[in-house]
Amino acid sequence: MEDKKYLNEENYQKGKEKVKTIGNGIIIVGLALLVVGIILLVLGFINFGGAVNADLDPAPAKIFGGFGLVGAGFWLTVDGFVVTLVGLVVRFLIYHKREITAFTTQQVMPVAKEGIEEISPSIGKAAKEISKGIKEGINEANSNKKDN
Repeated sequence: MEDKKYLNEENYQKGKEKVKTIGNGIIIVGLALLVVGIILLVLGFINFGGAVNADLDPAPAKIFGGFGLVGAGFWLTVDGFVVTLVGLVVRFLIYHKREITAFTTQQVMPVAKEGIEEISPSIGKAAKEISKGIKEGINEANSNKKDN
């Protein structure tokens, strides 16, 4: 049977490149939607309120008219913007998550270390008191057994 290890540098680098490729693809799709949406918005505003002239208007204007183009353009622009943002999050946050986590840890460690050093004596005292209580309970239980 093949031994599969998921936690190694080679698998990490392969996965990281896949995330980068997916993020880039999502960004490209989002930007394409954004560009098409803006073009439809411009065409819609140009034709808005006027009658559709089958001889002069481009093909989309013949089908939708100005109002339909504005609606479709708005919808595609918003969707393109959202998809582009998702792609940017994948490409720049998820792709660099290891580095971001390492940076955050380096910032927090001195503060955490200082806090642990400050609280250690109190924890030590509490541990001593707890162990005393446990010993007293054991001794009391043993003396009760001898009495019975």
